[in-house]
This record gives sequence, C-alpha cells and structure tokens, in this order.
Amino acid sequence: MYSARNLRRPRARAPRPFGAAPALLSACLVCFACALAHAQSGRTPPPPAPSTPRPGDTRPRQVNSARRELPPAFIVVTAPPDGSQETSPFIGSGYPPTTDFEEMARGACLVALRNLNGVKRVVADAEVPRWEARETAQGEDEAWVVWLELRWQQTVTRDATPFKLRYLLFEPRTGRIVSSGYGRGVRQTWGRPTPRTSIEEQLNNAGRDIADQVVSELTKAP
Repeated sequence: MYSARNLRRPRARAPRPFGAAPALLSACLVCFACALAHAQSGRTPPPPAPSTPRPGDTRPRQVNSARRELPPAFIVVTAPPDGSQETSPFIGSGYPPTTDFEEMARGACLVALRNLNGVKRVVADAEVPRWEARETAQGEDEAWVVWLELRWQQTVTRDATPFKLRYLLFEPRTGRIVSSGYGRGVRQTWGRPTPRTSIEEQLNNAGRDIADQVVSELTKAP
C-alpha cells in the first residue's frame, strides 16, 4: 500500500548557473584580439626584397652593353728626360748615355695603336712638355694626344721595373685630361716569381699596356 510519502511528486532541480571563469576568459580573448588588430593596423610593412619588381613595372631591365668606336687618330708624345736616367743604379753599363729609352716606350705604344681596326693616323713626337701636349690636343679636331713621361727609380723599391712610365690622355679640342695611369712593364702572377726580362722588353710592355688602357677608356660603354 502506498503511503502519502511515496505519492509525493519529486521536485524539479533548478538549473546550475554558469561559473564566472569562462566568461572572464572570453572577455580576455576579445580584448587581446582587439589589441592585436590595432597594433597590426599601425605597423609599417617591411620593404620588399631587392629582387622583387615594383608593382605594375613589368618591363625587362635593359643593360647598355654597346661599346663606343675608336677615334680615327692619335698623337703619341714623350716628355723631355729629367736626368734620372744618368743617375739611376738600375741601368747597366751596357747602355750608353745616349740610349733613347723614351723612344722604346713611345714606339711600342704607337705600333699598338696603329694596328687597331678603324685607326687611320698615328704620329709621334719627342721631348714634348705637358703644357705643349695639352695645347696640341686643343688644336686637333679628332686626334687624341697620349703623353708619356718616363722616370727612373733611384733606390731599391718593391716595384718589378726600375722605372715609372706615366701617361695622360688629352681630349681633342678641349685639351681635357680624361684618363691617366702607369704602364706595367712586367705582368706579375700571384705565387710565381717575377720573370727576368731586359729593360727594352719592360719598356715595350709598358708602352703596349698604356695603349690597351687608352683603348679601354675610349671604347667603354657610356
């Protein structure tokens, strides 16, 4: 027999409220996302890589590899001797005092320029001061003036040659110096001893080397 206690209807349980921890965590995530978006909006974008082409620029990069033509005429001159030839200890007794070493260097440079394609006229002169070489270039319409200056060493140095052969290249009409340097009488190779050559060979090599430098200067791409 059922009692009144057994017939009593069970009471429904009230739903348990959510805890405060999940709500707090959600609020923190929202704040972090807003702060991150604000920081990224004000950040400066990194520069593009050097190899990356600019947007919208699809044209291929053009390199001017064209070389200029050689001028048709040259004048090769040498400066007057300064007396260092007579006092240099590197010139042996086998060379008389009247040996024209300037002519050796001048002749080698002249022949090297004369053998170039397109060159029609190459002349030479001796004992020409620098100022006179400049005036000569100013009076020329197409001939470039190559001025050579030979000076002999007086003490033992690390140089492979006992002399310095300097050159200046004067532009026609203006007389402006467009190039200068020294001719190499000996081509040294790293790790190998310096070849033993005569003074004549060294002067010829230096003159030809200057001709090569002049050609390189006048034919390089603008």
